[in-house]
Amino acid sequence: GNRIRAKLANRASGVILYHERLISGMTDSGVDSSKIYVAHNSMAVDRPPSRDPHAELDTFVYVGRLQPRKRLDLLVRAFARLNGLLPRGHSVSLTILGDGEPRAQLGQLAYELGIGDKVRFRPGTFDPIQLRKLYQRAIAYVSPGHVGLGVVQSFGHGVPVVTFDHGGHAPEVNDIVDGWNGLLVPPTIDALADALSKLTRSPQLVRRMGEQAALTYERFDLGFMVQGLTSAAQCALAKV
Repeated sequence: GNRIRAKLANRASGVILYHERLISGMTDSGVDSSKIYVAHNSMAVDRPPSRDPHAELDTFVYVGRLQPRKRLDLLVRAFARLNGLLPRGHSVSLTILGDGEPRAQLGQLAYELGIGDKVRFRPGTFDPIQLRKLYQRAIAYVSPGHVGLGVVQSFGHGVPVVTFDHGGHAPEVNDIVDGWNGLLVPPTIDALADALSKLTRSPQLVRRMGEQAALTYERFDLGFMVQGLTSAAQCALAKV
């Protein structure tokens, strides 16, 4: 796949990449750096200037399509272990917002693990008001197996991201700085449960990471993507 992309890139007038960290992979494959442009992948997020500092943070969230590659089954299992780590009387929930075939299996798994009352399933939506309400209460956005534009959306709402530290992600994972605006954890259920426990016990850390997440979004909002695409098109047309 990389060889095919490099061959096509060398025949093109220009190449648009989603992230700066992808440039070295292209140049190492022999692509001329002068034809490479970056349009940081982004999306418009309808958000308040900042998260309400008085909002209660009481749920972990996943927002997006329910797909096997997201490994939401591992999230449900890690969340079940989290409930065994928390002090008595300390309760958090898990909200999974999205549609897809795995929904029934995930619900059954939560029931079997004894956390059926703590895992909430909601249908997918693009309604900015509903999303804003959900993210206002979110401790973190969690997608163990794969992350992509969910990183951008979460950062836009000032919410940190938790995911596994492996190579199966989309380019947006490069925006996550471990311990700064999110957590990159070893790909095990125990490590994920420990990360969720750390955030549940540290609301100040969650808010601080959320602030950095919002600043990250401001650096790479939709306007920057449009600017990158426009620059690439203008330069390519100038070569014709």
